[in-house]
Amino acid sequence: MKSPVAIAILGLCCSSVFTRQALANPVGDVLTLMQHLVDQVKADGAAADTAYDKFSKWCEDSARTSDFAVQTATEQKARLEAAITKLTSDIEVAGTQTDEMASALAEVEAETKKAKTLREKEHADFLEDEKELMEMVEPLRRAIAILEKKGSSALAQIDTNNMATMVQTLSVALDAATFSTSDRSKLLALVQSKQAAEDEDAEEADAELGAPQAAAYTKSSGNIVAILEDLREDSEAQLSKLRKAETDAQHEYDLLKTSLDDRAAEYTKDMATQKGDKAKAKEDKAEAEGDLKATIKNMKRSSEELKTVQTTCIQTANDHEQSVAGRKAELTALQKAMEILQETSGGAASFFQVSATEMTSF
Repeated sequence: MKSPVAIAILGLCCSSVFTRQALANPVGDVLTLMQHLVDQVKADGAAADTAYDKFSKWCEDSARTSDFAVQTATEQKARLEAAITKLTSDIEVAGTQTDEMASALAEVEAETKKAKTLREKEHADFLEDEKELMEMVEPLRRAIAILEKKGSSALAQIDTNNMATMVQTLSVALDAATFSTSDRSKLLALVQSKQAAEDEDAEEADAELGAPQAAAYTKSSGNIVAILEDLREDSEAQLSKLRKAETDAQHEYDLLKTSLDDRAAEYTKDMATQKGDKAKAKEDKAEAEGDLKATIKNMKRSSEELKTVQTTCIQTANDHEQSVAGRKAELTALQKAMEILQETSGGAASFFQVSATEMTSF
């Protein structure tokens, strides 16, 4: 690009109107003016180069900063997405485990309730059976004590194989001992029940061994007190066995209850832990999703900034390159004009030489 001033001077120098004689005196002024133009173009070029160098440095720094921001945001985005995926999985796992713990706890609670119901029934049955046995034992003890005081009539031998005779004899003895109707009825019923049970056991033994029924019951006679003693001992043995069974059953229940309570406590604790983990995972996920949204926004902004920097810097570089080319062309035009002036002015311009190298060095 040529300066209008340089073009005008070049036209002036090339005009046939002016002769070498006419240019002899002012040629120095013209060349001085043109040299000022050369110096001005060089100074403007140097200033433009300095400004461009600073701008170029800014472009490098800005591009590097924006590119780093994009890379950092991209890596952060990947980390947050991975964290969100894991937290989503953690939430699902914690929810599943919470449901499993709740189901297990419900089973334990149902088992505990069932065991409690069974124990209460067993205990109620025990109390009823214990009451019945106690109602047998106490009259037997009183009967034995009274009959022993009566002496020989209570010690008479009776045939235990004949149920009717035995019951009648015992009834007479109890009447003589002034037993209450209630106790008398209980004792007679107990004797009959006992005898019937023993007869049934004897028959079963005969069937298994093939022995004749006559040999099944070896104890065929005894006194009334002895019979009542046998009944008392049997009743007390049953009572003792019953109480032991109740104690064992209660002990087993206590062990089971402790085990079930421990399991329930463990499930409750685990369920609370899983609920806490789920709540924490949800909180962390929400925070990560917020960070991801901000990161994507920052990444988009940094990408746009990088694109803007690249576009602006490329355009500015092209403009600077055109400016440099324009200044070079302008200096070339000025050099040409000064050479023409020197040629047309002859020796008058010899005092002012302009180096072609200096003119084109920028």
